[in-house]
Amino acid sequence: MPPVVAPRLSTKESFAFKYGRIEIRAKFPKGDWLVPLLLLQPLMEAYGQTGYESGQLRVAMIRGNQHLRLPHGKLIDGRTVFAGAVLSTEASQREDFMVQQRRSVHFGDEFHLYSLIWSSQSLRFLIDGQEYGKPLTGFAESNLNPSWHRGGPMAPFDRMFYITLGLSVGGFGDFVDELRTSSFEKPWINKHPQAKLNFWQSQDQWLPTWKQPTLLVDYVRVYAI
Repeated sequence: MPPVVAPRLSTKESFAFKYGRIEIRAKFPKGDWLVPLLLLQPLMEAYGQTGYESGQLRVAMIRGNQHLRLPHGKLIDGRTVFAGAVLSTEASQREDFMVQQRRSVHFGDEFHLYSLIWSSQSLRFLIDGQEYGKPLTGFAESNLNPSWHRGGPMAPFDRMFYITLGLSVGGFGDFVDELRTSSFEKPWINKHPQAKLNFWQSQDQWLPTWKQPTLLVDYVRVYAI
């Protein structure tokens, strides 16, 4: 078992769609190593079942830290929202097909409306009705997965997807190594055999920062386009 178990809700057994506009009004958590999950996941993993071969779409995500800096200095804390396609398990490649927006305040300070307009030609991401990013598509051309050539121009995002809402803590996919908060370095190494134990043993560093560790969701709406 992982050191922290967090809940998820999904519509896998009740609702899925292909192409449309999804809007999620939510207030993100605040706390070190917390990641809110507003996801679209493949109903049938037609292009493969490992390593995100069938894709995942993140309507929005942040890293809940009040301060978090990459090894080369870039800030990626809760003042930066990310959205886009997840096509790799490697944290260093997680944002290759993502867009981002940075603000002066933490996105967990108040509710925002996070939206994705998903069509057969593009992905467009909005916050509070304002578009802030349109990532490159043509995923098959990246040659990450030859089976995508069997699909349409948006493969693997040309199939039915369902909605998942949840929260993750730490992990190997969203945090590269050697990150630094204002006081500490990331307390685990992704490929270390005792990564989970090292994370748990550092709880005196991160647990006091969990002043607001909840993902609050007001509503989810899906529209045809």
